[in-house]
Amino acid sequence: MKKFLISLCPAILLSVLLCGCNSLPDGNPPDGAIVDNTIKSSGSMQKLTLRNALEFFISELINASSIYCYGENIQLEAGNDSISHARYIINNAAKFSGVRLISGTQGRYARVRSAINGKLWSMVLYDKNGKAVWSETVELLGK
Repeated sequence: MKKFLISLCPAILLSVLLCGCNSLPDGNPPDGAIVDNTIKSSGSMQKLTLRNALEFFISELINASSIYCYGENIQLEAGNDSISHARYIINNAAKFSGVRLISGTQGRYARVRSAINGKLWSMVLYDKNGKAVWSETVELLGK
């Protein structure tokens, strides 16, 4: 078995060397961004239970914070109706995107704004410059 693997290595190396650069087209790459990595809203409002809304916001915030504020401190702006849920979401998203929830108000930090108005729950992520970089709104079922 060892002899077979050893004899296979040069063939793999040779094929990689011969084909590696031949797969790229001739010429220069196009100007500007090749891939649009902005996170866009899904466009249609989802109707979710509270548990599903929490899971949805956690996964969406992981994606957004990984792109726009990976490993940064985040301030939370939320009303009494959503503050405990928003803390839960940020703390769970932090496990994957390295963000840290802080309570200080000094300095420039990324911010998450969370609000529940009737059955509608919206969350917005702002970068350090105050620009809204992600937002989602869901309709809560059973509320």
